[in-house]
Amino acid sequence: MLKGPTFRFKTGRVVEIEHSSGRIGYLIAHFNKPRYGAFFTLVTRTFPSPFPANRIHELQSCPTTTIGLNTYQLLSTKDDLTFRHKCDLTDYSASEPAFWTGMVEYFITIHRPDGTEERRKTNLSENDWETEMERQGIIQKVLWLPKSIGAFLFDGVPLRWTAHKRY
Repeated sequence: MLKGPTFRFKTGRVVEIEHSSGRIGYLIAHFNKPRYGAFFTLVTRTFPSPFPANRIHELQSCPTTTIGLNTYQLLSTKDDLTFRHKCDLTDYSASEPAFWTGMVEYFITIHRPDGTEERRKTNLSENDWETEMERQGIIQKVLWLPKSIGAFLFDGVPLRWTAHKRY
């Protein structure tokens, strides 16, 4: 059995995502929390061709969101997507966002960058709760799979758990 390269988390490490259509997307390693996992800055637009390594810093001015991502066998080809290490941004820094976990039907916990946590109950639907959290800039802590990131970037599937979950 052949095994691909292993992704080693380092803040500023850039992963290039190539779709079979030729379009390109980018992830930048953002922060790693022992209890919560690896978070990445996901550039939310795609490009018709790869950025040259000497211009990769320009990605920092593009629209982005922060995501939690499963890094197991991240650098590989899966279906229509190829993930590869592009380069490292040595001076990369981005602010850590607040994120939320839990089930809307019971309670959710909001985790703040300073380490504080707030528990909330709500009577909103799951869709309305996701909308409200997006409005406040609080990201949902979902361990996204690479195929979900590809569906968001290249197929226009919203990056919401309600759009990706399967029962």
